Amino acid sequence: MVEPAAPDLTPEQIEQLSAALAHWAERHPRPNMPVIGFAYSGLPLTPIQLAQAVRERSQEGWAFLRVVRFGMEVAPFEAILRSLASGEAGR
Repeated sequence: MVEPAAPDLTPEQIEQLSAALAHWAERHPRPNMPVIGFAYSGLPLTPIQLAQAVRERSQEGWAFLRVVRFGMEVAPFEAILRSLASGEAGR
């Protein structure tokens, strides 16, 4: 398996995002309902699985981090973290 390309995020940003995702998944009203999927795996991920993927830096986790990096072109990283912390993300 080819190692996925790392997103252009600092290690600190990745750790902050991982913690915020775990917090979001724990508070999500439907933590076992799929919220995102990646075409290459064909499997949808629940909030809990997404947080785990980012924490473990799996292929899906790296893919999500790249999505966040692209999102930072529209919203600052801190706004993304606030959205996860407030529970607004994914609703």
